[in-house]
Amino acid sequence: MAEKNAPRSGPAPRKKAMHKAVHDPRAAALVALAQVVDEGVASQAALDALLVQAGMTPSDKRLCTELLYGTLRRYSRLEWFLHRFLRQPEKLPREMLLALLLAWYSMTFMRMPHHAAVGWAVGHVRNRFGQGLGNVANGTLRAMQRSQKSFYDYAFYLTHTTTKQEALALWHSVPQWVVALWQQQYGEEAALALLQASEEAAPSGLRLNKQHAGWAAARQHLLDETEDPVVALDLAGCASCEDATTLAEAAEPQEKAQANNPGAEVRNRTSSKAIYTVGECALAFGGSLPWEGKSLAREGNATRQSAASYLALSALHPHTWPGPVWDACAGRGGKTLALMELGVPVTLAADPSPQRIGALAQEAARLGFGPEATPLCVVGSAQEVAAGQGHILISEQNSAAAQSAPLAQCMAGGFGAVLVDAPCSGLGTLSRHPEIRLRRTPADVQALVATQAAILEAVAPHVAQGGVLAYLTCTMNQEENEERVAAFLAAHPEFTLEREHTIAPLSPLREFFYGAVLRKR
Repeated sequence: MAEKNAPRSGPAPRKKAMHKAVHDPRAAALVALAQVVDEGVASQAALDALLVQAGMTPSDKRLCTELLYGTLRRYSRLEWFLHRFLRQPEKLPREMLLALLLAWYSMTFMRMPHHAAVGWAVGHVRNRFGQGLGNVANGTLRAMQRSQKSFYDYAFYLTHTTTKQEALALWHSVPQWVVALWQQQYGEEAALALLQASEEAAPSGLRLNKQHAGWAAARQHLLDETEDPVVALDLAGCASCEDATTLAEAAEPQEKAQANNPGAEVRNRTSSKAIYTVGECALAFGGSLPWEGKSLAREGNATRQSAASYLALSALHPHTWPGPVWDACAGRGGKTLALMELGVPVTLAADPSPQRIGALAQEAARLGFGPEATPLCVVGSAQEVAAGQGHILISEQNSAAAQSAPLAQCMAGGFGAVLVDAPCSGLGTLSRHPEIRLRRTPADVQALVATQAAILEAVAPHVAQGGVLAYLTCTMNQEENEERVAAFLAAHPEFTLEREHTIAPLSPLREFFYGAVLRKR
């Protein structure tokens, strides 16, 4: 392919520090992209930090968000295609390459005029690195534009890779080992559905607070105000055949053309035109969260939470768990608080991060839970807390009596239920956390499997006789899911498998969780 736009020989200009105070949505997306790809920052953290300080309009914030997440979801494919037009991309300033990726994403996956995308990228490169590289940027993007048909042609990728598996990995911007894993464990059709889902944004989830008397009326108001189809999802996260048919008939022609074709583009799919209900009190919005939903969250009447995450927890029937409950891997408390809203007696929540577990106490207060109803928050891993080595977080939201008691005393007597929302590879959440595809390795998975096994071993003795051990992950990998549970059961005959659940690959929620409930005899 043409390489006439490569720079002249010689070292690239010295890279200047990228501006941190940004008000332009494209420049902000560029800063965030560099932080995520090159510095290892989480995408949500990078975006939140920029949007807080940037004086952008709501529409500009949406543009910034789409540019960042969309580019990350298709990063490998965008980068591979860009490099075909550069003789020595490694000698160009890194910031320039990332700016070209953002521009190319907006030209190929967004309804943005090409001249606007090219104009911004060329202007940015020229201002940062000089006229020469500005000319290179312009020539490169114009050449890519002339070859845009190849970018959309799956056959083009097949002819430039050695195997179909490699072509699929490149087309869907995931590591080849993930494609191989999913094909081996779930079959080609399910693997393709997972790959396609990973390219799309996950719906915005909202969980209504059942502790507030008006939650049902608020839910109905949200549904009455929309003109989009309202579809109830089953426990597999899927719509009924009748609803799926209705949505498919309403799809645009480009959506209908998808039909499990690995070479079909994933843009504006049917699921973006619906609002999905998950159980009684969770909703998933294909577009952005409506204003009414944001207002409910500010007032403590609702919480923004992944609908798939809520579905996975609900599928384990937590209302039947005996109390008290210990959330051993609580994080920021999303599932802890969901359980509390359902009336499940969570008395202890633990996480190694003081910031995350501290946020749980703050969220409990926002949702209207007083100190006596808030679980004791402990800083420490599940293994540390099980051994009595964690330390109780001092917080106004916890009762003074509980905070003054030794941890061993709080753990005495065991728990009717222990929830292990285990650290995992996160392969079920590539749509929401697209940077995972750039970082996760098979070695990481093996380390996580060992951690999961250690956590289960540590908490098992604290499950009271007749109680349950609930295990959850946000990954699609049987070694971390079904095989991990089977190995634990083989080593612990006192436990039996009571319930097992996986969100289906075709779920429009586009996030995939696994869960199991183990009963201790």
